[in-house]
Amino acid sequence: LFSLGLLFSNVLMGSEYLYEEDFPWNQSLEEIIQHSKMLYRSPKRLIDRAYRAQSGEVIIPVRIGDITKPVRVSNLFIQSITKHIELALKRNYVDVITFSDMGHSHFFIPQTYYDDVVNQIPVEDKHIIYEKILNHPKLKILYHTAEQLTMLDENQELLKDRHIQWRFFTRNLIGDNEGLGQLELLHNKTHRYNTAHDYNDGYRYWGGGFYISAHQDGLIPFKVNGETRYFDINLEGINPKKNF
Repeated sequence: LFSLGLLFSNVLMGSEYLYEEDFPWNQSLEEIIQHSKMLYRSPKRLIDRAYRAQSGEVIIPVRIGDITKPVRVSNLFIQSITKHIELALKRNYVDVITFSDMGHSHFFIPQTYYDDVVNQIPVEDKHIIYEKILNHPKLKILYHTAEQLTMLDENQELLKDRHIQWRFFTRNLIGDNEGLGQLELLHNKTHRYNTAHDYNDGYRYWGGGFYISAHQDGLIPFKVNGETRYFDINLEGINPKKNF
């Protein structure tokens, strides 16, 4: 599918940012695992990633035209994401924390909160919109996992591998934003990739979420198998290299 050696060479020689071109599609599970190990130690990290201010507050920059504005997020939000990662790895819902697997999110916002608060903010104040969304305790966070994992054969049938099948049926993770570390599972048997975008009638789907990517110099620590690792988070995603 692709040369891991060549990819590693390109990572080391490229810029400091992760781009779409760094994430091949249709990878086997072993390729995804090896790929994530390379990226964890490479110079490449998420663009416009979160940083910690002198006050200790976590700030995620967001682009508004040609400038960036700060999105201030609560410790509860960071704690929630960290616990989602740890529980997803513990339960084998995911194998790695990169775009290839568990690396991006969408939101379910309480409909009344969206109508009364979020939708009243001018679009040019995108940083305030994100602050209102990310810091709301009743926000639900949707992760589509196994993003680039090969799960179907040439006949579009599910591979006869027990772990791949488990990954297929646990693709849609819904996390809380109250620091509880809760994860729910959604299923969409009508879709051949089992991706879901509906939660319940009291919530509104919001497609633009955050991205996470594990890196040895990452801002936020998490635990896996008793080992401390780190991840970065941003709101700008992973873009084509030609855009920068």
